[in-house]
Amino acid sequence: MRGMSGITDALVQLLDTLGVPVHPWTLPALALVVLSVLSPFIVRNLKTGKARKLLKRSRILDGHARLAMEQRALDEVGDHAMGLVAVAEESLRMGRKGL
Repeated sequence: MRGMSGITDALVQLLDTLGVPVHPWTLPALALVVLSVLSPFIVRNLKTGKARKLLKRSRILDGHARLAMEQRALDEVGDHAMGLVAVAEESLRMGRKGL
């Protein structure tokens, strides 16, 4: 992690200033805690991306197959408002106002 040395040095100095003892496992543990806190947002973002890809793939389908793939895209984002907005935006961009 050659490019991360400046960031890790700054974190070590910050933790040292705050009086937190810095052990070799401190920064990886801190990274794991941050990742676990942010994981719901990461998963939600991945699902929204998957829903957009499903909509793009459904462009070439007709009839029931297209409707089924559109429904899968909507199911993927679930009740999350931002995901639904992303799906609606993608469908408007594709000219599919019925969705």
